[in-house]
Amino acid sequence: MLPQLTARAEAFLNSELSWDAVQQPLLAHKVNTFKALYNASK
Repeated sequence: MLPQLTARAEAFLNSELSWDAVQQPLLAHKVNTFKALYNASK
C-alpha cells in the first residue's frame, strides 16, 4: 500500500519524494490536478 500511495503523491506533486528533497521547498512549482490518494472503501 505505501509504495502505491507514494507513487500517487509523487504524481500529484510532480516531484520525487526523498529525504534529500525535504530541503527544497516547492515554491513556484507546478503540481498536477488533485486526485484522491487513498480510498478506504476499496
